[in-house]
Amino acid sequence: MGPQRRFSDFMTAIDKIMDDRALSICTTFWVCTFANNQFGENFGACIVDTPFVKAVEFAEATILMVDRDAGSLRRSWCCLELHYTILLLEDNHRLEKCLELYTSAGMVGSNAVSSGPLVDAISQWDVRDSAASEAAYRILNFIAGVPEKSGLLTVDRSPHGDLVLVDGRPQLDGSPEDHQLRDEHALFIKHRKAFEALNMDVRVSVIGSIGASRKNKGCELSELRQRGITLGQLRTFARKVRTAFGKCLPGLPWESVTAEQETLARKCSYVELVAESPQLPDTFVDFHMCMYFSDIMAAIEWYAEAKELKDSAVFFCSLLAKNQHQAKEDMRSNSFEGDQLVVDRSQRECRSLLVTTAATMHCRDSCDVGKGVQPWSMSRAWRLYHIECGARLGQFIYFACPTGVMACTKLFPNGHSKFGYIPRQITEALFNVDIEAASCWVPEDTEHVLAFIRQGYNGFGVERLKRRLQRWAAYHLASVLAASGDEQLAKLEEVCSIPGFSINAELAKGTLGESTLHEAVAAKSCATIQRLLSRGFPPDPHDSMHETPLHYAAMAGDLHLVKMLLDAKADPVMESVFGETPLDVARERAAAFLGCDTGAILEFMEQIC
Repeated sequence: MGPQRRFSDFMTAIDKIMDDRALSICTTFWVCTFANNQFGENFGACIVDTPFVKAVEFAEATILMVDRDAGSLRRSWCCLELHYTILLLEDNHRLEKCLELYTSAGMVGSNAVSSGPLVDAISQWDVRDSAASEAAYRILNFIAGVPEKSGLLTVDRSPHGDLVLVDGRPQLDGSPEDHQLRDEHALFIKHRKAFEALNMDVRVSVIGSIGASRKNKGCELSELRQRGITLGQLRTFARKVRTAFGKCLPGLPWESVTAEQETLARKCSYVELVAESPQLPDTFVDFHMCMYFSDIMAAIEWYAEAKELKDSAVFFCSLLAKNQHQAKEDMRSNSFEGDQLVVDRSQRECRSLLVTTAATMHCRDSCDVGKGVQPWSMSRAWRLYHIECGARLGQFIYFACPTGVMACTKLFPNGHSKFGYIPRQITEALFNVDIEAASCWVPEDTEHVLAFIRQGYNGFGVERLKRRLQRWAAYHLASVLAASGDEQLAKLEEVCSIPGFSINAELAKGTLGESTLHEAVAAKSCATIQRLLSRGFPPDPHDSMHETPLHYAAMAGDLHLVKMLLDAKADPVMESVFGETPLDVARERAAAFLGCDTGAILEFMEQIC
């Protein structure tokens, strides 16, 4: 996951904090990345002199931000901030201090974040797994309560001498990496109780926020449509799978993940073990049995975050809903009337369809888990069947993968159509799907599915479904192609020519509300810009900050782009949400940071404005 996605997670969490605490827009946050001089900050001779400790002492609250990769849990400076906050909390004179944990979905313990992989990561956190960017800083010494100078180089080589500082930072005594590792290992053993106490404090904080889990008694559900599984229950199942399969999990296809042993005594579905009453689903999850379990769960997590779902949100996952001791009977009764394939009965209960995707999946012809790999494909008959069912039922349809999710028919609550990152490979597979070449493992099922699709829309079902899939893919591909340079212009022309597709649609905008023209301007793709404008694309679309392509061109300091947009009647005085016109943006000379001379564009824009 790139830095842009992690920064987006961080800013989303900041917004959640502001909302939860009803904070003023003028509220001050101390963020080490922005507060410390990244070209060389003097951190002082000892831990208590560092800006990290000073900030914790001064602040009203310490908030641990856990990004999607749980990277902050592996940073020693974060461990120090947690440790020092807990020390202050234990001081009777500092009871006003508080410690809170946040993810991009919200505060741990809130309705939005009471389970999931990040909560698991926090619950299992161990300070001894962390590492600092500066090996010389003996944060672990401080946490263990031993002299900070242990293992550090001093002027007279004594444990009480003055530290040798280089660029304001202490140095290791000896400095070979293996020496440091041996030293830390001995520290962990000797002061095990101190480290485990910090681990326990953090875990207690998490458990105290989310509450203790309770064991469900289960129930008997005669109808498959009643066997939805809540997001919380699904996450619990995923946790069990991770525990059971460990290192094998990344290469484990979903078909290898069964609950047959767990359900053997009652000969029921997994849902009937964990549900206490019927659970009607709201989202139907489509997946292929050869997709990797970790990919499917990652896709579901992206969808849940984008839709801001609570743990009580109910999904339909066929593998967990069907009785694996009579799987064929369950699934046939759900989709057939006699020998006739009909709209899936469980899918009828849902308002949304989530199609899970990935770059690759397991090859069923391979006997070794994780060995046989094949590209992910849209040409799977049952997948096309569920998409066709979703269209006939008027469902909201989404495609998700391990790195993001995109909306095809309805925007997400934040008003955007994309969340995270969708690889081009996946959307091109969607665009180029060959419906008539789709297949199932059971040949006669293929005929049933294709007949079901063909009979729709007065016999034009295949054509309509293909056009629909291409239109959904085009919503994503258009902005990707526009951002890829003029060499992709021919492909962009092909995408924009899809019947029923509008490049001006809200669904065609990017993760920050940027239009295809914004993307082309940001990429300085002059031929693409000219072509978009000649096709009637408005010159003044605005992104989520109400900035137009002219704002982008002015920020980049590109005079040629500015003139192209103005020739197309772009409005030079249109304001962003910050009240800034393109001229105001040009005056900020942001492009000068990249060595671009913005003098000419500023002079030109001052003349026309």
